[in-house]
Amino acid sequence: MNFTIDVHCSPIYTHRLKQNGSFGQLAAPYGEPSRDDFIFASYAAATEWLEQNESYTLGGKAYLTCPATVSFEDPVLIIRPHRNSKPSQPVFSKSELKTLLIQRDERINSALVVDFDGFLHLLPLERSLLEGYPVRLETFIAGDSLPDVDTIYRLLLQGWFDHLTTGEIVYAHEVQDIDEEALTNAIRDVVSNI
Repeated sequence: MNFTIDVHCSPIYTHRLKQNGSFGQLAAPYGEPSRDDFIFASYAAATEWLEQNESYTLGGKAYLTCPATVSFEDPVLIIRPHRNSKPSQPVFSKSELKTLLIQRDERINSALVVDFDGFLHLLPLERSLLEGYPVRLETFIAGDSLPDVDTIYRLLLQGWFDHLTTGEIVYAHEVQDIDEEALTNAIRDVVSNI
C-alpha cells in the first residue's frame, strides 16, 4: 500500500501533495500517484506529516492542516490509500466475525474495522477513529446485545468490496441486496486482478 495526501473540495479531490511540499492540481479526481507526488509508505507516515505541518497553501490562500471545524466549501486534506499489492487475506470469514463479536468486551464502546490486508479487528472506539483502516463499521455501544451477524458480515463484505474497487476508505453502513456467495466471489475476482 502507498498513501498520498489529497485535497478534497467537495465533491471531488482537486490537488495532491507533491515532493516539493506544494499541492499540485490532479489531472483526474481519483488519479493514481505520479512520480512527482509525495508518496508515503504507511498511513502512519502520512499522519505524521499532517501533525508536523500546521498549515498549507492552496491557490495563494493559507489553510490549517487539521482545522477544528470546516464549512462545506473549505478544502480538506485526506489521506488516500493506493493499493499496489494484493491483501494477505482476500476474504474474511463469518466465523472470524462471530468469534470477534462473542469475545468483545461489552463494557466498552467499540468499532469493527477491516485492515488493508483484509483482517477483521474489533477496536475500542477511540483507537478506531485515530488510525487508518479501509473499512469501518458502525459503533457497538457498551452494553448492547450481540448484533445480527449475517447483516454485519454482509456490511463488512460490501465495504471491503467497495474499498478494493474504488481504493477509497469506506464507512460501511448500508446493506445492499446481494448474496454473500456472489459478493465473496466478486471480491476474489477483484483481488485476483490486483
